[in-house]
Amino acid sequence: MLSNKVKNLIKFKKFNVPKFKYYSVLKWTNNKNNILAGINKNFKERVVIRSASVDEDTAFTNAGKYTSVLSVNSSNKDELELSINKVIDSYNIDQKYKNSFIVQNMIVKPKISGVIFTKDPNSGFPSTIINYSKKRSTDLITSGSESGNQIIYFNHKKVKLNNKLIITLKTNIDKILKFSKKKNFDLEFCIDKNNNFILLQCRALKINNKVKYDLNNLYQNYYYFYRKLKKVLPSNNFLHGNRTFFSTMTDWNPAEMIGLKPKQLTYSLYQELISNDVWSQSRKELGYKDVQGFPLIKIFLGTPYIDIKADFNSFLSDDLENKIQKKLINYYLSEFYKKPYYYFDKIENKLVFNSISFSSDHILKKIKRKTNLSSIEISKIKKTYLKITNNLKNKIKNEINKYKALDKNIDLITKNKKEHPINKINYLILSMKKFGTLPFSNLARMAFVSVSFLDSMVDKKIISEKEKFEMIKNNLNFSKKSIGLLKQGKKKKFLQIFGHLRPSTYDITSKNYREGFNIYFGSNIYKNTKKNIKTSFIFSKNQKKLISQEIKKNNLNFTFKTLIKFISTSIYSREESKRVFSKGIDQIFLQIKKLANKIKVPYEDFAYINIQSLVGLYNNFDTNFIKHKFIKEIELNKKIYKKNLMFKVPDVILNAEDIFFYDQSATKGNFLGFSEITKKPILIKDFSKHIDLKGKIVCIENADPGYDFIFSQNIAGLITAYGGPNSHMCIRCNELSIPACIGIGKSTFSNIVNASMITLSCDKQKVEIIE
Repeated sequence: MLSNKVKNLIKFKKFNVPKFKYYSVLKWTNNKNNILAGINKNFKERVVIRSASVDEDTAFTNAGKYTSVLSVNSSNKDELELSINKVIDSYNIDQKYKNSFIVQNMIVKPKISGVIFTKDPNSGFPSTIINYSKKRSTDLITSGSESGNQIIYFNHKKVKLNNKLIITLKTNIDKILKFSKKKNFDLEFCIDKNNNFILLQCRALKINNKVKYDLNNLYQNYYYFYRKLKKVLPSNNFLHGNRTFFSTMTDWNPAEMIGLKPKQLTYSLYQELISNDVWSQSRKELGYKDVQGFPLIKIFLGTPYIDIKADFNSFLSDDLENKIQKKLINYYLSEFYKKPYYYFDKIENKLVFNSISFSSDHILKKIKRKTNLSSIEISKIKKTYLKITNNLKNKIKNEINKYKALDKNIDLITKNKKEHPINKINYLILSMKKFGTLPFSNLARMAFVSVSFLDSMVDKKIISEKEKFEMIKNNLNFSKKSIGLLKQGKKKKFLQIFGHLRPSTYDITSKNYREGFNIYFGSNIYKNTKKNIKTSFIFSKNQKKLISQEIKKNNLNFTFKTLIKFISTSIYSREESKRVFSKGIDQIFLQIKKLANKIKVPYEDFAYINIQSLVGLYNNFDTNFIKHKFIKEIELNKKIYKKNLMFKVPDVILNAEDIFFYDQSATKGNFLGFSEITKKPILIKDFSKHIDLKGKIVCIENADPGYDFIFSQNIAGLITAYGGPNSHMCIRCNELSIPACIGIGKSTFSNIVNASMITLSCDKQKVEIIE
């Protein structure tokens, strides 16, 4: 019986398929020597021994299920026999003799190789996805050894491509589709040293979603967006820089915090509490440039994007001359354009100079080398940011007092029985902005500066990377506090402090810990909770001396003791202030639920209401008017949300054409710890029932503070698609010594979650699919 894999190779032989022969396992068993002689006669170079099972390339592709062996010496009978048996041994025993194996010429050192999906396999969206690697091996992508780069282009005849590689691949893809008369394919390919397209494998693509897309309607919407981008990318506002870019993960990380397709209440609440004005007010208060009046986030086709130019400007200072500010902005924009998928989630610690650390001179030398800034201008930059850094120490106590005041304000507002829920929502928002998200924003900036100090200690070899983690675990015990309460069986106390937290903090439909305790933590919570980690990191006398010398050398207004206290206090207070203001969000949702109950509208429908619609009704309690207004808005926004779900857009927009096609370089991710673990990955996205996470590598697309419940289950490791080096989950994994890769990128993440076993190597900084 010929497998579909063999049939496809025969059918598509005209598309430059490398020379191959196929043999049944039964014939191999009965006539091994003749087959080896035939291989030796027909193949003069190195070959690949591929699997060809009857259950491959059927309704389920089972791609990668069975073994293939690359680069086998075709003239060495022992090596051939060993490799063929290795492939056969990977088959299921009951079907062993129904199967075949393929011997195929090996393409040595291709220019690029990879996999092509002619539609999005998860959604059926009409875009071609090309995962490729430029390394000299044809199986790096298919084996999962490397995630590679990803090209995506929209499948419409009016889309004009200007990339030679994409044009070459598209030309060959179109020929294959026309020849086969089928719509969806999964193709393995390479481009050889002579720029020839070579087809290695061809199989029907299984689409998991049966949604039908109107291609022309989609194109019209994309084209409208394209025209809008043409106008907004050459940014002509009063900020420095003559253009901007957009990113889903820069600075305030909307992809991580509210997701790529948030509902209206989610993103409007995030904008109201943070990204409209609080973010810029915070920067101004800490001594950075005044960019108030410039919202940080724009929503394109339902996806939130950070305005890169506004963000870069916010890290400048009005104490710097305009010409210096312009030079810095031009440098930042130029560097971001060169490596967008490297910088898009780490601009604060890898690109934008924003505070003084022990590594500042080295960083400024690099900036001077890459710009036309003079030595005098560099000196002014250092002096300006030294002032900002030194002033932080004097502000931290005031910010802590603010968020402590918020805790009391929330109770006062919510316990007032005379006020209508709409008034309470308004009061909560006003109080949270002043005493919640603003001090949190300031403390988050201070915590970032603190981490920069720690990183610079590592750079200067004062402490090791391991000692840095030990110091974090020793001094910052936010995680230990929550897990300790569960370990002691103090459920009531735990819920009193943490019961308001919920996965997806800004989503009203997500249950908080109080409502979904058994779902999140399970019935064996006290038995399974990880023991407190004992640490005893103490700086040595020599380390104290070296740190003191660096403080003096950089003219910092700290002593060794005050610096370490600032580091510890700022990082802990960032997490504590986040806990407090998220309590306010929980109370806003509670008031919305009360309002929904009053007007007899399901509270879940309020996920489609813009928060401004609620705020705008302050002191207006005409029940019939409110109900009619909300029902109308909900119906409209549900349609808009559903429509926006269809649109696939890049994580970074540099040019207007990027919405039609883009090359998304692989995101490396932020690896934490030094362990190597091989475990089963488990994807978390449904909270309808409890999931046992013990001993597994947990995978979450975007994990905000509400996902802290996973750390109560002794997980083996954590991988997220989105998240920067200073994200919430990085802090948690550092505190609890959990191996992790935070922000690995959505393309690699998609491959990982579909694997049955993976290896997370934090020391080697890689994630590998095992099977």
